[in-house]
Amino acid sequence: MYMYDFYGLNISVFSEKELDQQIEADLSGNQVKTYFGYSMGYLPLFKKNPELYTCANGYDLMVTDGRLFYLFAKLFGAPLDFDISIPFLSRKLMKIANTRGASMMVVGSLPDINRKATEHLRENYPHAIVYDGEDGGKFTREDQLKTIEHINSHCPDILFLGVSSPKKELFATEWKDKLKVKIIVPFGGMIDGLGGKVWLTPPLLKKMGLATFVRVVQEPRRLLWPNILTVFYVFVLLIPTAIIQILLLKNKNYFIPALSGIKKH
Repeated sequence: MYMYDFYGLNISVFSEKELDQQIEADLSGNQVKTYFGYSMGYLPLFKKNPELYTCANGYDLMVTDGRLFYLFAKLFGAPLDFDISIPFLSRKLMKIANTRGASMMVVGSLPDINRKATEHLRENYPHAIVYDGEDGGKFTREDQLKTIEHINSHCPDILFLGVSSPKKELFATEWKDKLKVKIIVPFGGMIDGLGGKVWLTPPLLKKMGLATFVRVVQEPRRLLWPNILTVFYVFVLLIPTAIIQILLLKNKNYFIPALSGIKKH
């Protein structure tokens, strides 16, 4: 496993076997690791929250979170071997925790959703230790300190952060060295799937690149307009610019985050 610089975006390259081995090693290690992933819908967020780029590019494992981003990266030369999104990476972690008897905790969302997500983990992964979650309140500074105290009182091996961006990324980056955990996964809206608020996209539809469509159908008021903006970003800005800079001009110094106002250092 190694980190590949995809025109300014760090992406982890691994086989499924190497990923499993890395997870096992991290669960046995003494350093806190953060697992996350880039998606097409994530890149435009840099415009409003440039700190997200610094956070994400500094994480330990970065997957291609979404079929479209995986295909985009492959098309423009990323040597990817295995395609896995954050939801399925999270499921893999849950299964490994169940096999090992490792411990997990979910932080974020509304108290009822958090409780149901915790119950879901206990029912579906009975050999894992699942500690009571923490909704985190409004995730203010004071709320975060209380959440950290709750997390460290249990020391879960795997911490799932079901909080919106940029809060979950900033929390994982700022408090990483203070948290008594092994692996942090900012998995955002997946907590709503575990908690029964929405239904998770089946693997086949995920492979077909329809995960975003499934989410928008379930939550049109919240997700329709942001995804219209993402479609514009991807098909009007990102892909045409990449074709010109990478395929036509052979520009090895092309910097994808520059489309969202991030300067190359």
